[in-house]
Amino acid sequence: MAGTNTWSKSTIKGDMNAVWLTCVRGSDKPDLILSTNDFYAAYWEGKQDLERYNDPTPSTKATSLAPALKFATADVVHDSNSNFSATGERMYFLNTEYLALVAHRQANWSQLDDKVPTNQDAVLIPIIFQGQLTCSNRARQGILIDATS
Repeated sequence: MAGTNTWSKSTIKGDMNAVWLTCVRGSDKPDLILSTNDFYAAYWEGKQDLERYNDPTPSTKATSLAPALKFATADVVHDSNSNFSATGERMYFLNTEYLALVAHRQANWSQLDDKVPTNQDAVLIPIIFQGQLTCSNRARQGILIDATS
């Protein structure tokens, strides 16, 4: 974004369109948009003029507090754990087809030998995991950032 907090509920969709178009190639497109509080709220407020309400039956009533939002074909998800820094205004456009969690062969929730502490009547059973989130096509991923953050 241009920065200086120029974004609002009426302009955020245009900025999202620009990022979306840079991430799309043919049928490859983001399927998940992960957003911080400010951007999620602005996008949600921009859509509230179009909201329609009904009273769903108890079996179909949503249990989540945040609404299920979509942008094009992607789910827009609010990440409440993302605002603990000065750079809290971000939206990640993810194509999960190109993301994978790769685990180490010898540390994939592997159990180590039992350990007996000398000062306790207990047994410790260490379980280890080593892994990394990998991306095989970074050109299909995107991020929307307020330049003033």
